Amino acid sequence: MLPGIDGIELWGRIRTLGANGTHIYTVMLTAKDRKQDLLTAMAAGADDYLTKSVDPSELKARILAGKRKLSLATRDGRS
Repeated sequence: MLPGIDGIELWGRIRTLGANGTHIYTVMLTAKDRKQDLLTAMAAGADDYLTKSVDPSELKARILAGKRKLSLATRDGRS
């Protein structure tokens, strides 16, 4: 839980930062573990979703996968 803002609103703000065509890859790390929370976050624009308490190796693997996706998208002319 974030003070004064929820994760979905934060994602909206992050997406506006990428409005110039640059994609900001995001991984939501949250205590919310219902399937509906996952669907809501992904529909709002999160690229990945992990629930606490996350294993550091899994988080690193997800970040590496995100970097690879961004690298491929940039190489293919997408951002």
